[in-house]
Amino acid sequence: MNYEKISINALLLLCATSLSAQEQPGGLPMRERVVNVPQNLPPLEWVKSIEPAPFPVYGIYTWMGEFNQLRDEIKEVGYKTLRVGGKYSDENMKALFDTGLNFTLMAPDGGRRDAFETDDAYIDASLQALSEFLDRFGENGSFYQEFPEYQGRFIPYMQLRNEPNFHYMYKAGTEAEREKLYAGLGPRLADLIRVKSPRTKIIAFTAGGAGAGDLRFVKHVLELDKRNITEVDVFSTHPYVNPVPPELNIKESWGSYSIANSLASLRKNFEEYGKENITVWYTEGGWTISPEEGGAYKDKKDNVPLLHHAAYTCRYYATAVRLGVQCVTGMFITDTDGFAGGHFDRLNDFAWRPTAFAVQNMIRLMPHPKLDGIQSDGEEMTYIYEFKSDALDSESQIVIMAYRIEGPKEVEISVPFENGFVTKMLGDTESIKSTDGKVSVELGPYPVYLYGTRILP
Repeated sequence: MNYEKISINALLLLCATSLSAQEQPGGLPMRERVVNVPQNLPPLEWVKSIEPAPFPVYGIYTWMGEFNQLRDEIKEVGYKTLRVGGKYSDENMKALFDTGLNFTLMAPDGGRRDAFETDDAYIDASLQALSEFLDRFGENGSFYQEFPEYQGRFIPYMQLRNEPNFHYMYKAGTEAEREKLYAGLGPRLADLIRVKSPRTKIIAFTAGGAGAGDLRFVKHVLELDKRNITEVDVFSTHPYVNPVPPELNIKESWGSYSIANSLASLRKNFEEYGKENITVWYTEGGWTISPEEGGAYKDKKDNVPLLHHAAYTCRYYATAVRLGVQCVTGMFITDTDGFAGGHFDRLNDFAWRPTAFAVQNMIRLMPHPKLDGIQSDGEEMTYIYEFKSDALDSESQIVIMAYRIEGPKEVEISVPFENGFVTKMLGDTESIKSTDGKVSVELGPYPVYLYGTRILP
């Protein structure tokens, strides 16, 4: 590990928890918010049948300002998809294309609905703003004519709105008014993109999932106009469950919800329109840390410990793969917008937090994970998943990712090797030897990885 990159707060915490051992902690942070109920998980064979995307699940949400400051770090960690907000100037578009990464942009909106007298006026302004943008950066737009070295390139993905069920599209609107507005807006934006940038894939909804706020919104919008799911390429939502683990339900005053159970409900809704297998992205989601551990904002009750932040982030990627979700662009590359969940510490010259190291480690071990087998799917809060390390290479070796929501506990794991290796969450690696095809490993919330042929140096 490169200690020069890590923030002071993170380094002190890691030293206090034995950096070489990365000992598994006992207990479950924020237990009072956790509800352990059955999770509605898709069948393994269905997940295995999904055609691999050309890019892996690993993404990050950034604005252009942070992207321009952290281009080298983005490459070094290994994120493969960027969700990018902010101003899309010529120079910024060049920089995005030059990375060679997959990315998604946000369709211009012409302002919030609150600034217009009618829905129609807002929709017209939105279409105008998008049309002008696509005339420049859409497929064969003037940008590519002025800069011929970029001819043949195009925006890979474009989202229509950000959390339209919350205040971003229509702050003063009621829930019903937002549903009606998005139902009428979405298909018209999608049609325009199809005409002016036909190879750009359309991401619909990008809904706020905190408090399960996406379920009712999506249902009602589709009742108003099914084209919002039938005429798009990707459905996206933001399944925040901070501060509970990504595998369990979060307790609210009205009940509880989880990442997996919300997605099962959404897919059941999509089935009504023949789109139960639509590609799904999680374009936000994450956890926050306290100012005592380096968070940039005043303390809130819903924080998790710094190393749990790293663990939950890696497990969020794994959970997405388990659910058949194609891509996760987690919130956020740095602390921003009151959300102290960044992978880099902007208060300390963008030093790497443990989360950045943990994600880098996961990507090196499993550059394009594809679920291949399950030894434990939450029984006794234990998860043991077998991944093909590279979905695009059928001969790639199996890497077993294992953890327990609570720990520590010795768990027996079946392995396809006699002599192999176990790598801990932040990269410490040691040799292991199996007996009768099994090894005993201490599991806890920090994931470990088991494999036969050495990957890390």
